[in-house]
Amino acid sequence: MRFDYRETAKDLQTRIDIHQKYGGRDIDTWMLDLLAPKKGWRILDVGCGAGKQCEAFHRHLEGGGVIVGADISTELLAQAKQLGAGLGHGFHLLESDFNRDLPLTRERFDLVTCCFAIYYADDASMTIDEMHRVLEPG
Repeated sequence: MRFDYRETAKDLQTRIDIHQKYGGRDIDTWMLDLLAPKKGWRILDVGCGAGKQCEAFHRHLEGGGVIVGADISTELLAQAKQLGAGLGHGFHLLESDFNRDLPLTRERFDLVTCCFAIYYADDASMTIDEMHRVLEPG
């Protein structure tokens, strides 16, 4: 099923606020505890939105990794860019529609995430296969 919906920055902030107000745990702490990223890792966040998880990875790794955020929304990427600039350009950003192949030909990552975005995929299997394609073997 295809939905023609694009989340605005306001929509995203509303969802974040709801989780912070009613969620049982801090989502970033939970994510970092679960995934346990290590310094030196290359991390790709597909559907990064305004960069919230990119920031969490950057802070957790204390700048000791490569973090790339990808999103289709130029509005949200602009917010992520500002957030990254406040961290001394703590992560890289690229415009990408994950309903198509990721624009990454040689890059490989130790971790690929997609927080709160996979439901925008027209074909989740294709999107997940594409995310798997850029994972470093191991």
